[in-house]
Amino acid sequence: MLTLDDTDLRSSYAQTVFALGILGVGMIGVPVLAGSGGYALCEALGWKWGLERRAGDARAFYGVIAVSVLLALILQYLPINPMRALVWSAVANGMVAVPLLFALVVLVTRKAVMGDFIPSRTLIWLTIAAAVVMGIASIATIVDAVPWQLVASAAHWRHK
Repeated sequence: MLTLDDTDLRSSYAQTVFALGILGVGMIGVPVLAGSGGYALCEALGWKWGLERRAGDARAFYGVIAVSVLLALILQYLPINPMRALVWSAVANGMVAVPLLFALVVLVTRKAVMGDFIPSRTLIWLTIAAAVVMGIASIATIVDAVPWQLVASAAHWRHK
């Protein structure tokens, strides 16, 4: 039985359990993301898709899955900090969400698309406000990420 004095032993077990958990999440996550990407892309492009089909019948679908898994494998061996990659992927998702939210507002306010299920004006304006705030945050992130000293020195060098 572990006691409070066995900190080295506990941390060793904790590290092992954490590592196994991360490994398990990766083993579950990569195929799920690859499969969902395959479904989304093939459905959007009108290609044959589905895990119930044979590989010869849905080549593009299985090709998307194979390329996705291969890219994940290659990404694993690149010298990229995974936490930094997670942060920047979340930033990219936030930036992509802005035009998508505006497109969504345009679609859901059309009676031809929604019929009698058009959302309330309050909900529409809240969505627009969220998109505007996200757009401002996206611009601020880009401005903050630019190395302004480098830009200024390049501009100064150019005008000499």
